[in-house]
Amino acid sequence: MRALVVSPTLPWPLDAGGRLRTTNLLRELATRHEITLWCVRQEGADADAVAALRALGLTLRVFPRAKRGLLQRLGAPPQESWFWSPALSRALRELPADAFDVVHIDELCQVRALPERGLPPLVQHHHKLDLELAVQLAASPARAGLESERWRSLERESVARTRDHVFCSAEDATRFTARHPEVHTHVVPSGVDLARFVPTREAREAGHLLLLGSLDYEPNVRGLERFLATGWARLSAARPQVRLSIVGRAPDRERFSRLPAGVTLVGEVPDPRPWLARAGALIVPLEVGGGTRLKLVEAAAMGCPIVATAVGAEGLAFANGEHLRTTDGVEALCAALIEELAQPHRLAQRATAARELALERYGWDRLAASLEEAWLAAAQSERSPGRRVEAPLAASSRAIAASVISATSSAKS
Repeated sequence: MRALVVSPTLPWPLDAGGRLRTTNLLRELATRHEITLWCVRQEGADADAVAALRALGLTLRVFPRAKRGLLQRLGAPPQESWFWSPALSRALRELPADAFDVVHIDELCQVRALPERGLPPLVQHHHKLDLELAVQLAASPARAGLESERWRSLERESVARTRDHVFCSAEDATRFTARHPEVHTHVVPSGVDLARFVPTREAREAGHLLLLGSLDYEPNVRGLERFLATGWARLSAARPQVRLSIVGRAPDRERFSRLPAGVTLVGEVPDPRPWLARAGALIVPLEVGGGTRLKLVEAAAMGCPIVATAVGAEGLAFANGEHLRTTDGVEALCAALIEELAQPHRLAQRATAARELALERYGWDRLAASLEEAWLAAAQSERSPGRRVEAPLAASSRAIAASVISATSSAKS
């Protein structure tokens, strides 16, 4: 199969969940298919990133970004404007309809980069549900209304162009089909490199908690702040030896400048495995999210115990009480940790069961086969003529701008 993958960024270095997911899936698929990757250049990416992706067997082309006009920015989510590339759009318009068997759009924010018709069958990939996340993170009701309409408009355009949509979790697929029942859904969870993430002989440090994740991702930071504010004092009083290491890329040092005793900001590390090998437990204090957490599967593969919110563990087959401990929210997480840290044998038993499940279900080779099935389903369907979207971008932008002005006026009255 000849597949074109359109990504908003070079998925390298492998320092964020989305890049890890995209690169590992493509690495596996490149062993049996012709994979071409077109992406938009990102700041800080260099020739080493390009060389690394080509070494995986991918044919790579990188396009420059460009600034969009004011009217276009008003009608678009920030991510769409940030990764906008007229050069990429032009190359897609000039693409012969028989050049590839399938085109995989790696993020929803790129759907308007594609021409309205004439492409091979499309597959839309969702790392998360952008609409839900934008609304949950909005600073005000007026802002939530604006972001909601922007993403709904983008969803409608995506659904108008392709029936096949890939999600990281069944929960995300269900939420999306509640809005768009006509789509065909495919679920491909996030996985782990089972050859790299293996248990070690190193003894785990009882009471050493680990928070692992990108620290420029707002749901991670908000969850951590709430965890520290609502229960850390109670946890450290009940377990005086407890300590927390915060590991992840791009932390806002000012935002993390006043951490309580026992909490250390480590920041970015070259390899998370030594931290997962030593930690007494990985904590995942998420209250908003979507998709699936690679760090959770990586921890499971290394036999690291996991204590998470239900949102943090969403989309994976790990069961509360059998493979990990989950709570209904961040406030309950500290109480659960007080209980769990008193019973390290139970943590160890669950970690062993979680590793067995990771070996069975979450290797990248197995998950890549699921994505391959989605591609084949799209390629074998009737080649889509690319239905025309409901409204031109300029008209959509004016409608959104008008709704924002109305919402803002109502909020002030």
